[in-house]
Amino acid sequence: MISIEEVRQNCRIDDDSEDDLLKIYLAAAQQAVIQYTGRNWYADEVPESDPNGMLYNSSVDLAMLLLTANWYKNREAVTALNSSYLNYGVSYLLEPYRLMWR
Repeated sequence: MISIEEVRQNCRIDDDSEDDLLKIYLAAAQQAVIQYTGRNWYADEVPESDPNGMLYNSSVDLAMLLLTANWYKNREAVTALNSSYLNYGVSYLLEPYRLMWR
């Protein structure tokens, strides 16, 4: 799992004045990963009761960093340059973990 400090560093923010907003973006990014992959993600251990659960890894962390940075920089749902639902870098990182039978 990525920390708020890592999100700040990725967005090149030097203080904690934007932390409340970044926490919203990070929580939304975590939910987007769950929705896109169809899996629950865990920091330490996958419960036996969740056969499709996975541990967070660097690809998932990077996907969440890309999402949070994009939402921080572009505060509108769609811009003239980027009208895609999930940018290519994010989908490329998450596609190997996506459950296709959903």
